[in-house]
Amino acid sequence: MASPAADSVDVKVTNRGANYREDTKGIPVNGVQQSIAAVFGSAFPNGKVVINVIEVTQPGNAAGINIQTGPPEGPLKTVRTDGTPLKVNGDDGRELDVTNWVIVASR
Repeated sequence: MASPAADSVDVKVTNRGANYREDTKGIPVNGVQQSIAAVFGSAFPNGKVVINVIEVTQPGNAAGINIQTGPPEGPLKTVRTDGTPLKVNGDDGRELDVTNWVIVASR
């Protein structure tokens, strides 16, 4: 179980295509939206975050945390805290440019 004192949750973004790339960062559990570009952009060419999935890397540390991502104007999608990857482009799993999306974690 997550400690009440946990101040971040590790989230990984992955491009599973021919240009495979991934990055994991700690997302502060503070209810403040951050842009995907600001968090993960440095790991992707030209700061353009093109991925297939977003997932929690340590589900045991994410219990009780709500993680949301999507376009800033909404609607936001839930990143499951059990480690199940969120396919950012729906069930087909295609790549999607999420550079302009936001991510937020809260209790």
